[in-house]
Amino acid sequence: MLFAVKLKIPLVLINSSEAVQYLMVSFRDGAVIWMMFLITRSPLDVALITVAKLLSGWIAPISGSLVDSWNLRRVINWTNLLRALLCFGTSFALDMKLSFVITIYLFYILLGVVNKFYYPAFFTAYNKLLDNNARFKNMSVTNSIIMAANVVGALFIAIGLHLDMVFALCGVAYLYAYVILKSAFRQYTGERVAPPKAQLSLHGLSNQLRDLNIYLKNNVGIVVLGLLGLVPEIGIKMVDMLTPKFAVNIGMDHREFYSLLLSVFSGGASVAGLASALWRTKDEVKRLVFLYLLSAAIVTCVGLVQNPIIDIALYAVLGGSFMVENNARHALRVSLTDFVFNGRISSISNTLVSNTVALVSVAVGWVAGYVPVRTIYVLWGPATFCIVLPLLLKLRSTIGSGVSQSKEESV
Repeated sequence: MLFAVKLKIPLVLINSSEAVQYLMVSFRDGAVIWMMFLITRSPLDVALITVAKLLSGWIAPISGSLVDSWNLRRVINWTNLLRALLCFGTSFALDMKLSFVITIYLFYILLGVVNKFYYPAFFTAYNKLLDNNARFKNMSVTNSIIMAANVVGALFIAIGLHLDMVFALCGVAYLYAYVILKSAFRQYTGERVAPPKAQLSLHGLSNQLRDLNIYLKNNVGIVVLGLLGLVPEIGIKMVDMLTPKFAVNIGMDHREFYSLLLSVFSGGASVAGLASALWRTKDEVKRLVFLYLLSAAIVTCVGLVQNPIIDIALYAVLGGSFMVENNARHALRVSLTDFVFNGRISSISNTLVSNTVALVSVAVGWVAGYVPVRTIYVLWGPATFCIVLPLLLKLRSTIGSGVSQSKEESV
């Protein structure tokens, strides 16, 4: 009972921090994308925001190796301070009427670099608080809170607050996260996941990456789950960058409808994520097959349906399917992973996702300049399921050995 109380307090603090952060991030990113589309009227320019966010993916293998050898709590604290500083600096630049496009792209490039250190540290520390039996449930609750915050943030877009103020408020949110997470991860004051040997030398990094390569060869299921993560990540980014033009295409060319679409997408994710915490199954692969099939079908329906009201409802279901899909896949991946390698695996996965999503975003943004968004949605649904089906079959053939090995290593 005492252990449960000690566990509950850090999780409450973490959920509080995530709620405040994601509320402001949703507000900021949605407002930026809408403004970029209004100024340029180019889906490709909007897609380049995604590219700017993901350019830092190339440093992820190095940052993940370093984070595994550094003090987790210190990395989390410093990166939150740096993120706040970037927001305040961007707010000042916008207030001084510097080039909007250049300022926005530069902000997301720098933020991406900082995040490549923050997220491996945060997720490693967070997952170390959870046991495998409750992992999916706790992650579902946390992600539902995040998506509920995204609903509020998306609704705030309709207010039309100046972007310099939005960035300033986002900086305050990161400072709040600094204070809260400093307390939540108090037990990691001096803890590292991997030994700090030669942590700043190329030789030390090379050894860590070599050990990781051997580990992944013996745990193919982890690699497959990483590849499966590409589909929902691309889908979420596609919704982000295409929704402004989608709203215009269906004759709803105003900020309020755009805000509503984003909010119901996040709202569906929040409700589904919370409800899925009660979804118990002994066959994780069957759950993933169902979820990937559902999201593919819903994306296609969004493209086929010609009614704005129904489109709003479909956006909610689509957000829910993406959320549960990500929760189930990530919970399974973490439960199969030795924590000594978690930071490096997260970073390698981020590198793969970042570069692939960036390339796809540019391609989709370019195509969206010439064809209706509905056409892209119609084609994307069946295409994604054709991509994931062989991966799911491979996962089915390897997951048994992966689970048994994970249990042996944890003894």
